Amino acid sequence: MHIDQYKQPDGWFKYPPEAPIDFESAVDVLGHMVGFCGCGRPEDALRFMAGKMRLIHNIQATDWSDAAHMALHNSFHDYGERYFFYYMLDHFGLTEHGSSVPGWLTQKGIEFMEDVEALPVEAEAKLEKS
Repeated sequence: MHIDQYKQPDGWFKYPPEAPIDFESAVDVLGHMVGFCGCGRPEDALRFMAGKMRLIHNIQATDWSDAAHMALHNSFHDYGERYFFYYMLDHFGLTEHGSSVPGWLTQKGIEFMEDVEALPVEAEAKLEKS
């Protein structure tokens, strides 16, 4: 995982580098990156984000194909939900705006998405029991 660079020998994470805070888990660090407080089900929210980000990334990977655009468009219930999500990605520097949102994923966005996709399955199983 990209965020393992912040992992300390004791297993805790120190992030961000310029003003480190101690975090117990990768989920905590990833959630902090996008303003989550940690309450509720941050893993589910992160996975939701990564799924939509993967669809955005697929648009560029398929040379901006109409099918990839439609897959992203159809993954949202309405325009409000869709644009709120795009604006939040742009706000946190996970996408490059370009001429329109969603644009494309930044390097930070790609690494964030890959880190969320790499979260252990045990974390998800633990959530289902709560």
